[in-house]
Amino acid sequence: MNPTVHRNEAREMMAQVCVESGEIATLEHARQSANVIFSTPEEREANRLERERARQAKIAQDINDKEESLRKAEEFVNHRANRLG
Repeated sequence: MNPTVHRNEAREMMAQVCVESGEIATLEHARQSANVIFSTPEEREANRLERERARQAKIAQDINDKEESLRKAEEFVNHRANRLG
């Protein structure tokens, strides 16, 4: 039998045991934990890269949000300065 099939079966069995024992509250959370334990080095590296991409995307979005806030603040200050003369 294919090692991936064995690994998938082991993941599912572990997840169900964790939920049934009360160790983990939800089956989805238990599956996520089992995925980490039974993942291959390639899967772990792919997951790490995906987390890093998500982290960088969040940083870029935060920078964009701050730049937009700064632009709006500058517009407000310029508008007020023009009104005051």
